[in-house]
Amino acid sequence: NQNSKYEINVNRVDSNFSMEKILSGVMDDNQLVKNLDTKLGIFSNEKKLQAKQLDNYIKAKAYFSLEQYDKSLPLVENKEDINCKVLTAAIYMQKGLLIQFDRVKHQFVKFENPEFKKSKKILNEIITENKDWPGVAYILGRIALREGEFGKADTYLKKAFIDDPADCRVHLALSYLLTERLLPLGYHNRVEILNRAVSLDPGFSTAVYELAKEYFESGTGTPTGTGTTLAINTMEKFFKIKNDEPRILALLASVYLRISRIDDAHKLFDKLMEMFPNDSDNYYNLGIVYFQKKEFAKALDYFLKAIDIDENIDSYLYAAVIFRELGDKENALKYFRERVKRMTGEDDQYAREAMQGIRTVLEEMKSDSIHAN
Repeated sequence: NQNSKYEINVNRVDSNFSMEKILSGVMDDNQLVKNLDTKLGIFSNEKKLQAKQLDNYIKAKAYFSLEQYDKSLPLVENKEDINCKVLTAAIYMQKGLLIQFDRVKHQFVKFENPEFKKSKKILNEIITENKDWPGVAYILGRIALREGEFGKADTYLKKAFIDDPADCRVHLALSYLLTERLLPLGYHNRVEILNRAVSLDPGFSTAVYELAKEYFESGTGTPTGTGTTLAINTMEKFFKIKNDEPRILALLASVYLRISRIDDAHKLFDKLMEMFPNDSDNYYNLGIVYFQKKEFAKALDYFLKAIDIDENIDSYLYAAVIFRELGDKENALKYFRERVKRMTGEDDQYAREAMQGIRTVLEEMKSDSIHAN
């Protein structure tokens, strides 16, 4: 889903195909490696490679498409062919995006992403050689976005847009810029450019996710509101192509929960639990479902399990609320305090609610003590 060329061509062949099914054969069938371009036209936009490098390059692109970067990199790293160099830079870029980056913290503490550094070194060498090669501007623009250099990102991504106006990845990257930067390209807001990205490649999951999220957050949040309806329609349409994309499943389930379609949300969260049985967020989400259904004992089990897995922070608040609801003030006080200990900042609404919970429980305990005497 990260490369629009792959998904566009696959969708033209057969909507029932998936990239995983097609490309998994690349690693096992050498004949398929040789014929993949002929059969599907996936690599039709690539400049010619030397024959001896073609197999490894196609395998590397397949692994790259499947986000298996550690398998992709050795096949093209340190190769002289410029296609291999650009793919190597793209791999480093993707690996760099996986590194957590705190922009606020790094305003004061200098941090240089080592993967980005390697990617830029390769691309700058290509530019120095006066070679205007497809993909270079996009990679540099994507890196600039992550590093918060939005002026550079604007320049590189608009160059990438000129290079390939039909590349949905470029449209997605441009969508993170301010609206005023999009106006010269004919887009008046983020929804417009994301809509274009999805129309170019309906199977590009990141663009679908961002568009659906934008629709919902810009709407009223009501069950019949335009934003809600468009968000749900966008995700349900995507599920006709691929129905097991975790982020979109989770987003749709959250939307259902927000508009009180509890049973629909429950089904999707159950599916996510089957996919990721050790993810504390899934226990937290199912805890919310049972909490909404007022099945407090069952909800408590899920919240405590989420805490047990990795101290899922907001599960403490809900566990405390349920303990108080069930009359267990000692445990309610304990879990409210545990949530306050994990306060993330002045704008941590759940921590403030936990503080109020502590005051309320202490007042109730004091009142109970007075009445007991």
